[in-house]
Amino acid sequence: MILRKEKAIWKIDEITVKIEMDMINLVIQKLLKYGFLLLSCILTPILRLQRFKKQKRIPTIKNHLLLISATKIARAIRRKQISSEEVVRAYVERCIAVNPVLNAIVDQRYDTAIEEARKVDEFLASTPTTEEELAREKPLLGVPITVKESFAVKGMSHSAGVKKNSSHRATRDAEVVSLVRKAGAIVTVVSNTPELCLHFDSINHVTGTTWNPYDTNKTCGGSSGGEIMANTNNDHLTIAVAEEIERAFGGWQPPPMSPV
Repeated sequence: MILRKEKAIWKIDEITVKIEMDMINLVIQKLLKYGFLLLSCILTPILRLQRFKKQKRIPTIKNHLLLISATKIARAIRRKQISSEEVVRAYVERCIAVNPVLNAIVDQRYDTAIEEARKVDEFLASTPTTEEELAREKPLLGVPITVKESFAVKGMSHSAGVKKNSSHRATRDAEVVSLVRKAGAIVTVVSNTPELCLHFDSINHVTGTTWNPYDTNKTCGGSSGGEIMANTNNDHLTIAVAEEIERAFGGWQPPPMSPV
């Protein structure tokens, strides 16, 4: 009899605890619901006011070289129809023109890039190598590129947006940078990313926010936000460079699927 009473008391206690936990969970849910509602009521008007903030405009493209794909630029350079220096200067001028508005560039090597472009032109003027051989061995010869700052470019900023690493500079090239340089590409800048590339926008406490060229009141996204902004209105160049790298060195292959 006593044992039955103890079991009944234990069951009542268990039910009581469950009811109490359910009530606590319900209260927490209600608090969260109304907390988010209150937060939304505070933030929504503030965010909507951003629409009325005057947008900054980036300069329009005037140099036709900025509208040519990477493959066509590389082919024209190999054929000496245009010089690498001419192309690199066009991209350097564009970076200088748009960066004050977009804040996409962390570090630059403009003078060095122009000097490297001159050497490419000198090499092409004297080399006995055929166009076909150049296309096979150096498919990006003389083509300017940008690199996100999370990848090491020797001598350039390499903090990945981390404030305590803001003074850090790369002592050697990352493997991917070595490969594109081997293909003949010329690095012009390293561009902004979120801290450690861990966010969907390009904001950090080292370089700040990279802005969207279509609406400078908004961020550009990420983590390669600075990359696209550094090639504003010419995204196909970035894509074409990636395709050339894959064609020349072999693209990433997904691992085989595990058996179910």
